[in-house]
Amino acid sequence: MSDSFERDEYFALVKSVADFDQRLLTVKGWGVTLSLAALGLGFQYRAYGFFLIAAASSLAFWVIEHTGKRHQMRHYVRIREIEVNQYRRAVGDEDKQMSSPRIDWSWQTAMHTLAGEGDTRGKPVEPRGKNQWYGRAGLLPYVALPHAITLAIGLGLFGMGVTGTLPNFTLGNHQRPRPNEAQPCGSHTDPRAQDARRNPCTQRLSSSPDRCDQGLNSRTLVRDTTIHDTAELHSHKQAKPSTACRSPLPCRLRASCSTT
Repeated sequence: MSDSFERDEYFALVKSVADFDQRLLTVKGWGVTLSLAALGLGFQYRAYGFFLIAAASSLAFWVIEHTGKRHQMRHYVRIREIEVNQYRRAVGDEDKQMSSPRIDWSWQTAMHTLAGEGDTRGKPVEPRGKNQWYGRAGLLPYVALPHAITLAIGLGLFGMGVTGTLPNFTLGNHQRPRPNEAQPCGSHTDPRAQDARRNPCTQRLSSSPDRCDQGLNSRTLVRDTTIHDTAELHSHKQAKPSTACRSPLPCRLRASCSTT
């Protein structure tokens, strides 16, 4: 009963380790996707602030994967314990050599067999000892990559943007003027806008040179009308006022004035 229970526990732990691998691949995929997207946005909008976001994203997902890998490595201890227990319960040398399961032990000793250092099947199954990579699991190549690459690229490009090595790059995106946003008339390169600087239109804000022309024509029309009215008033002052008009103002300026 105990032997069967240990075997069930063993394969449950193996499945848990495999599930951790799938989760770590998901974390790695999200980290690469967000980092590359931030780098692309930085070049699209010519804003080196996105490069810092890419570096921060790479570092954050790198730390998450480092932590997840440490949690996964803790299962290795119990897996090896079950293998050692099965080895010790075997009766006779032949049964000990064929004891099962040995997934973790076989993986550890396979490199010696593949390197031609001899057959390791006769070696006794030993418990796990100190793992030098447990405290720095994030530095393992299959954990650090590609987070380390995107982190280095993001920090490098951000440093180049701060020092001005990247031309026409700013910390944030340039605020582009809206199509209907009003601007001074003199800011246009149209020659008509340069001539309009000597007119009162330069004291107003307009979105296009055509509005300046409309304002200029309106002022010209008012000026011509004023000159015409002044001339009529002068002519009426010299002429004899009509007896039918009871007002000292010109008759044409009073609607109530009658000529009969």
